[in-house]
Amino acid sequence: MIHVYGHALTIYIKSLLELFDHQTLATHDARVRESATVFCANSARAIIDIASMFVKTHGDRIGWPFSWSIWTAVRYLLTSAKAAGSVQLSSGFYTLLDSLQELGKYWQISKKYWWLLYHASESFVTTDVDTRALHLLQEKPFHAGRAKLIRKLAHPKGHVILRAY
Repeated sequence: MIHVYGHALTIYIKSLLELFDHQTLATHDARVRESATVFCANSARAIIDIASMFVKTHGDRIGWPFSWSIWTAVRYLLTSAKAAGSVQLSSGFYTLLDSLQELGKYWQISKKYWWLLYHASESFVTTDVDTRALHLLQEKPFHAGRAKLIRKLAHPKGHVILRAY
């Protein structure tokens, strides 16, 4: 467990250098930022590997610090995907999300982490929609027999969210 916690601390500290947009941190040498990216990605992969091996079999004995480590890795994966402009989340993200859900059986904080990250991932997948595609969807008439209707919802921050009903 200390090994996983060490990886989470690496992500927690080094992701500031990689992702933070503050002028002081953003002026760091490109090599420092690249090194931080490599460290964070390697630590996230290590946490994914460890979680996929031990959560199902030893979830009751791992403890809540393991949940915090997973939480930290999942937040990193989410923010790095957003920063890269990706429209999809990695399979490792979903592996860790499932691990948090599994740990929620034993540790209440894991349920809270899972709930927050699940909704953040749902929002991530639905907020970055090309507005031209949205206009095409609005102009195209719906057929009466269509199983799913797509409804446009306005997010308070101006993002567009599509939901299937």
